[in-house]
Amino acid sequence: MKSIALLLGAIFALTTLPEPAQAQTRGVTSNSIKIGTVTDLSGALASWGVSATNGIRMRFDEANVAGGVNGRRIEFIVEDMQYQIPIAIKAADKLMTSDKVFAFISTLGTPPNNAIMKSVLDAGFPYLFPLSAGLAMSEPPHPLRLPFLLNDRDTMRGAVKYFSDRGAKKICYQVMANDYGAEVEAGIKSAAERLGLTITASGKHRPTETEFTAAVLQLRNSGCQALFLGTVARDATQIYTAVRAAGWDVPVVSALGALVPPVAENPAMEGFYTAAPFYIIDFKAIRATQPKVAEWADRYRAKYNIDPSPQAVIGYTMADVTVRALQNAGRDLTVPSLMAAFPAIGIYRDPFGGPDVKLSGAKHFGAEFSSLSQVKGGRWTVPAPQLPF
Repeated sequence: MKSIALLLGAIFALTTLPEPAQAQTRGVTSNSIKIGTVTDLSGALASWGVSATNGIRMRFDEANVAGGVNGRRIEFIVEDMQYQIPIAIKAADKLMTSDKVFAFISTLGTPPNNAIMKSVLDAGFPYLFPLSAGLAMSEPPHPLRLPFLLNDRDTMRGAVKYFSDRGAKKICYQVMANDYGAEVEAGIKSAAERLGLTITASGKHRPTETEFTAAVLQLRNSGCQALFLGTVARDATQIYTAVRAAGWDVPVVSALGALVPPVAENPAMEGFYTAAPFYIIDFKAIRATQPKVAEWADRYRAKYNIDPSPQAVIGYTMADVTVRALQNAGRDLTVPSLMAAFPAIGIYRDPFGGPDVKLSGAKHFGAEFSSLSQVKGGRWTVPAPQLPF
């Protein structure tokens, strides 16, 4: 009898054990979602990184104040990689292993993205909206990666065509000696071949270089009629001032890295062009026609004590799309449910008037055109809102 009682007790104990808990999604708890970014807050692209991070944080804060996403607060973890590859690799590893984030968002710059993206994707993390126009952000497609910006190659193809149509048949270029510069160079060469243009001279420089007098003289002496750059704000300013100091009066056009407000505010940059898959919004001019966008700018200024840049707008938009997808994914948040929630959005209408973001189909691609901007009177103007390529 005693043995039977023990057996019955054992059976009862087994049948009353709690059911195994559902496996917890990495970076997701009952009340939080961890999302990380690897960006530049203190290096050559800090003007991009700080603004984009502000925009993302603003949207995530709004979601948190409203009660979170399906009852969870978004914990936004920011790592400063100073636009240096070794630091970017360490930052990504920290987010994956120590912070154990759920997803990455808006990792900044083509070289840093190319350095960390494969390891992050191989580890199964969603890689949302890299803040780069590099080809590798979209080609080949990957089920865990969502690109956002039109690539540098096709943007520069559009810019070269624009100035070729206006008489520039001999062109030259100066680009950074990195992945970003290589893709800008590829677009310039592709357009020149297709349009029958002559590339008279070219040059490459390290991101840390600051002296361009000799390089500019070589480019000028080649007979070049339009100079194209693969630069960010700092080296674009140095090259452009050297061009004008040499008495060389040709169009100078950079890729997207130079499209920031401080460039236009510099009197020496009058006439300078950029080609980018976005443009700078004049928030004062649109107050009557787009009051909600102007009110958003007021809130941004109140929060950060600075005017919003296009990078802040892009960051906010990226975060807004992400919040919508998190909401659509429901309370049972997993990597598959999140990635399925983005295509369900379909076409995202940019609240700031930018290009529609297409999230459906095999590419899951975002914006599909670029714009030409020019510095006039201390501000960015938009002579060509769409650049066909």
